[in-house]
This record gives sequence, C-alpha cells and structure tokens, in this order.
Amino acid sequence: MYLFFDIDDTLLDSSRAEHLAACDWAERHPEVFGDDPRAFAAAWRSISVDYYRRWVRGELSFIEQRRARIRYYWPTADDAQADAHFAEYLAHYRQHWSLFADTQPALGLLADYCKGVITNGEPSQQSDKLRTFGLGRFFRWLVTPASAGYRKPQAGIFDVAAALAGAKATDCCYVGDLPNDDARAARNAGWRSIWLNRRGDPPAKDIETITTLVELPALLGVRAR
Repeated sequence: MYLFFDIDDTLLDSSRAEHLAACDWAERHPEVFGDDPRAFAAAWRSISVDYYRRWVRGELSFIEQRRARIRYYWPTADDAQADAHFAEYLAHYRQHWSLFADTQPALGLLADYCKGVITNGEPSQQSDKLRTFGLGRFFRWLVTPASAGYRKPQAGIFDVAAALAGAKATDCCYVGDLPNDDARAARNAGWRSIWLNRRGDPPAKDIETITTLVELPALLGVRAR
C-alpha cells in the first residue's frame, strides 16, 4: 500500500500556529485590528476559511484569496502592499509552527511504507514545513495544486498522486483531518481513506476514523518495533 498524508492539522498543528500568529500580528497593528488580539484571531480565522472555500470552488486564485483577506482590513491596499502585509502575517505564522507529538513516532513506525504528501498548500511553504522538522526523509512525493493542476476535494489530485507512485487507486491510502476534503474526497477517487479526527468532532459512520496518529500503525496492521 502507498500511504499519503495531509500536512496542516494532520502532521503539523497549523490551527494553533494561525491563532498565535494572528494574535502577534494584532498586537503590532491595534489601529487596524483593534485592542483584543484573541477576538481578531477568531475573526481572521472566519475570514480565512471563507476565502479559502472560495479558492477551493475556483472563484479566486490562491494569491487572490490571500489579497482579499488583507483588503478586508486594508481596503485600499494595492497588490504589492497586500502581499507585504500578508508576508508579515506569514512570518508570525512560521514562528509558531509545531508538530503534533504523535507525528514523528507514527511516521517512524510506518517506515516500510512508500509515503507521500497531498496538500492544498503553497508548495514552497509546505516544503519548508517538511524541511524544518526533518520530515522530508519520510516522503517521496509532495503533491500540490500547483504541481497537479487539481486541488482537494477534486479527484484529479489523488489521480496524479497515484500516477506519481505508479500505483492503482485501490493500492493507495490517504490520511487527513477533514472529513469531506480529505477522507471522502480520497474515497471518491477510489482510495482507502482515514479521517484523523483530532478535534473530537461528531463521528461519521461512513468514514474510517482515528483520533491520533498513534492509532494508525495498528489500523494498518503494523506491529510495534
């Protein structure tokens, strides 16, 4: 079996990093974001999800959805100014990257699998995450919308990943934190899919589910070493 993973909120605690980055950013710009960093972080999260979904639906390009989020707060920002503001946010975001405690142990136990990553993230940033935490050694393939021409939940991104691995869809398994864009999307592409329900969301009877990566090796029949 060929095993592929999502990155954000699967291997890396992206939600925490986003929240802390937004708080840091707000503290630097109270004249724009107000004097309650946590309230701003919640609002930024909501806005980010909204514009991300618009990108997923093909309504905006990846860079357009970033600029649109900035212009929610800086309406007159031109493209260069919007990009500069977003780069400042990304610098805060990078400072707060952290792996989940179960990521490296689980990947170590799965060393015998040919593994890859399928992510909707921007390629250079996602590569930086893997490199920063020494995860690159675990993965042979990094598949992104930029390289595949498709984005999750489109089946095409999974088809491209399987082709890169030289594998049939039925020989591939995908692990991700989103029930629809990850688990059901992979299943619809003919893959085995496993939903990593870290947040304790309501269970879904139609999806194979784990709550931590610690459970994954046993689910795949891997014995502890």
